[in-house]
Amino acid sequence: MAGTGKRGDAKKPSIWKEDYFGKRGFKKKGIKRIIKGINISEVDQQIEKWADSKLAKREKDFFMVDLQKLGYNKLLGDGKATKKMQIKVGIASPKAAEKIKAAGGEVVSADKE
Repeated sequence: MAGTGKRGDAKKPSIWKEDYFGKRGFKKKGIKRIIKGINISEVDQQIEKWADSKLAKREKDFFMVDLQKLGYNKLLGDGKATKKMQIKVGIASPKAAEKIKAAGGEVVSADKE
């Protein structure tokens, strides 16, 4: 019961509520990477519009698109691919690559070229 006597109701410093004691959390040093991803379902819906506006190429029933030119750097595996596509992207999740290959297409890493 220390401090409950004569000056018990005096205001005590509350430095613990503020960010007083140094840094918090973990921060990766170096380059900050911003990942902008797109799902397979969105690519599948947009691919014909992109082909009409010359953002993607169409060869018979095969579509070729460079997602990095469209502002995306990661292909995510949500959805289903219904068209044959060759997608050029920086990063692709393993699930996305499997789904594109199952539909008869391929995923090409933009870093390799």
